[in-house]
Amino acid sequence: MNIRFKLLVIVTLTIVLSITLIYYAISSIMLKSYLDIESKYMDSKIEGVTRMITHMCEEFSTKMSDWAMWDDTYNFMSDRNAQYIESNINYESMRSLDIDFILFANGSEEIILDCFFDHKNGKISASPDSLKNSLIHISRRLLSKTKKTEIARLVSLESKPAIVSSDIILKTGGRGTANGFLIYGRFIDEAEISKLNKMTALNLGFNEIIDCRLDESQKVSAAADVLKYSLHKSLNNDFITCHLIFNDFNDKPLFILNFKEPRTIYGQAVIALRYFVAALLITGLIFFIMTSYLIDKFIADRIIKLSSEVKKLSVEGNYQKRLSFNGNDEIASLSSEINGLLDNIEGANREMKKLLSDLDIATRAKSDFIGSIGHELRTPITCIIGYTDILEDTMPEGEAREFVNRIKLSSHILISTVNDILDYTSIEGGDLKLNFNEFKMADVFKEINEYAGFIAAEKKLAFTSSVDDKLLETNVYGDETRLKQIVLNLAGNALKFTNAGFIELGAQLLSDSGDEVEIRINIKDSGIGIDEQTQQKIFMPFVQGDSSSTRKYGGAGLGLSIADRLVRLMGGERIKLESKPGEGSNFYFIIKLKKA
Repeated sequence: MNIRFKLLVIVTLTIVLSITLIYYAISSIMLKSYLDIESKYMDSKIEGVTRMITHMCEEFSTKMSDWAMWDDTYNFMSDRNAQYIESNINYESMRSLDIDFILFANGSEEIILDCFFDHKNGKISASPDSLKNSLIHISRRLLSKTKKTEIARLVSLESKPAIVSSDIILKTGGRGTANGFLIYGRFIDEAEISKLNKMTALNLGFNEIIDCRLDESQKVSAAADVLKYSLHKSLNNDFITCHLIFNDFNDKPLFILNFKEPRTIYGQAVIALRYFVAALLITGLIFFIMTSYLIDKFIADRIIKLSSEVKKLSVEGNYQKRLSFNGNDEIASLSSEINGLLDNIEGANREMKKLLSDLDIATRAKSDFIGSIGHELRTPITCIIGYTDILEDTMPEGEAREFVNRIKLSSHILISTVNDILDYTSIEGGDLKLNFNEFKMADVFKEINEYAGFIAAEKKLAFTSSVDDKLLETNVYGDETRLKQIVLNLAGNALKFTNAGFIELGAQLLSDSGDEVEIRINIKDSGIGIDEQTQQKIFMPFVQGDSSSTRKYGGAGLGLSIADRLVRLMGGERIKLESKPGEGSNFYFIIKLKKA
């Protein structure tokens, strides 16, 4: 992911996040404001409906006030004259007063007169007994003996909603003592609701209630003493519906008025929000394009160009070229710093080349010196070994022959050390070449077994060899001499550092692909063992276990280093070691050889 893409991603995410946050912040504020306006608008509608019903109750409570304070009515309660009934209690007068029933009763609640007006047939009839009993019961609650009903109340009569009012009967002008009471009312039906529709300019729906239970979403009216109702609102994307549930004076649901209004205010809010979102997106797009262009021109393009030039310098290795960036910002400053580093690198390269040249000359001189000295030493040492062999054959048994044997052993140790030094010099200088010839694995292990078996017998050690039969029958291509050198070196170390116990040579054929074999060779002993700290050092040149072992066992400390490098030259991994002090050691390595 290059710098240009990263910057574009950062800008994009920043703009998207900003637009999202702005959208949610503004939309929540805007929608809340519009919803508050919508709620207030609907509350005003609801208030208008309740005000109209309250007004209807107030107006109805005054319809019979003149009759209740009239001498003729007062006298009728005593003499019950028919003329009063004939002149006043007729269908036309009751229809003009919009009354469905009226009842006259004395102070003992004895019914003097009751009338029920059948508006459908235009007739007057006696009220049903159930209606009479209900009206008397309602009157007890609405009326005291000294005053009239303050306002008409909503009640349930004959399982129908009705509006009822009650007045004390007094003489004209409110004189005298109460001479009974009258109670009157009308049923609330579709015709009554039609009147409300005209007054409120709403299309009110009307439903009588047999059983209705309020839920938590219903809002109970605060005017519980006069007009008791609860409110429930339901809405969707297009309409908001209000249900006004009016209760009777016993606080039981009586009837429902419902109406719905289109959500014009909410719709305007949605349209306004859409315009806002469109404007926000267009603004965000313009900001993205401008920001991307400016970032690309003044930052990303220059950084990519700088990176490209630095990469080109690295690939070509031409540290004499310099970067050219104008300006006084951090990118120009960075290019100047890089040019300064290039100057330092160029100077360091010149010094390095001179040092490498000097080192190469010194290394060649060292290698030539060691090679010359080594070959010069090998010639007289070979002569000493030859003459000591002849001298050993001519010397009789005794002290003199023992001296000759010591000279011979020291000569072999010396020439072995010289050979190790020459091999190490060749490996270090890269001059050591492996000779690839066909040979039998059986010949390698035969020679090693003879050598190790002889030395082990002299030291009274148990020597065992465990080699796969398939491996003994295998012919391979490789450097037989160097393979023997590796194994003999490991076996020699095992023999050198083991004073009692056993030496075990193992070789396993790990895999045979037909063209190549993978071989694991290990030398295990019960010698002095090596601690973990020393295990990290013994494969370094001129290093043995410790100074005391060097003095006790001798050697230049090159054997393991040379063997390890030979294993790697043969395509294997490093020689590995498993050992603990006092518990012996197990050296092993794995090489791959081509089959002959």
